[in-house]
Amino acid sequence: MNVHSGRFRNRSQLSIRKKINRIRGIVFINAVIAAAGIEREPCALKRLGQQIERDWGLTSDDQTAKWRRFLRGALVGTVVRAALCQRFFSLVLVLLNPLIMVLGCLESAASDLDELDCRVGSHSVYTKVKHIRSRLEILAKSVRFNGRPLTAHSLQSLQQCTFGNWRWLALLLAILASRSSPFEVLRNWLSRHFTLILLLSCLTSELQGISVLLFQVLDRQIGRGVLCPIDTWPSSVWRFNRGLKNLRELLCNLQRHYVGISEEEALRAIHALLIEPKNEVIWVSIFDLHSAVTCIDVSAPEVELIIKRSRKQKYRNKRHFYVLVNMARDPKLVQIAPYINNRPPGTDRKSLNPKS
Repeated sequence: MNVHSGRFRNRSQLSIRKKINRIRGIVFINAVIAAAGIEREPCALKRLGQQIERDWGLTSDDQTAKWRRFLRGALVGTVVRAALCQRFFSLVLVLLNPLIMVLGCLESAASDLDELDCRVGSHSVYTKVKHIRSRLEILAKSVRFNGRPLTAHSLQSLQQCTFGNWRWLALLLAILASRSSPFEVLRNWLSRHFTLILLLSCLTSELQGISVLLFQVLDRQIGRGVLCPIDTWPSSVWRFNRGLKNLRELLCNLQRHYVGISEEEALRAIHALLIEPKNEVIWVSIFDLHSAVTCIDVSAPEVELIIKRSRKQKYRNKRHFYVLVNMARDPKLVQIAPYINNRPPGTDRKSLNPKS
């Protein structure tokens, strides 16, 4: 019986690893689509890829299937990935983001805890659990926010980076994986608001196609105790998608009413409406996101003031940055290093969007 349960556990772990890899692949291809200014469809990707392959003297084919697989999570091959990164530097920043590596660390901890379940009663279990927790604690301790440790910053400074930008998720997850008192204030605030922050992040075009995958990976970490308990965490994929649908409707309402408002500005406004305590007059409980859509009047003067303020903050917050000082680089970034400077003749940094 134990043999079979261990086999199913290994399959579950493998499935989570595959989902993390698919998240990496889809985030990368979404960034390619945004950088090249093309449609999110296989034929557009194929035309872009064929031009890249010709520039680098690679064998090109007319099959659309492989480009369709990239939209589903297969990662672009090493040489073409290097060519894309050389053409669009923003793609290097995507691979530099520590989200995938942090998700991998969290899953490793969850897998180790699964193995310890088979050894209940062993004298070494407590010691090993303590070791696993210390590994997770290192994540938060290794964060440098604007060049300084997290403990050197106030809660208010962290709140400015939780409006729905996926690039900050690794930092937030590192805090949620901690248990020590220096991060308690940050952790408690995040545990109350992380569900909404994640939903806002999943509304962006950069995370299109991975919202369910990301929810499933994090749901596993929360259920395993790797991440601290999250208030109002959806109990199912259906509930998560429902919250996403309601927030997307609110986002569309804002963009329809305020012509010219960007996606980022609208997300900042929703963040302010639902999270910031100063707006508690129009604050709506996350327990019923449908209320947020139906009872927030997007034409109200308070909302207009928030929109104006979010536009100012958009440029002010560009100065914020963070790193995890002890985190290894993503192997998929390391792979392209030998190719990145071997730039084929006749190429430049202009968009590779094929001319019609």
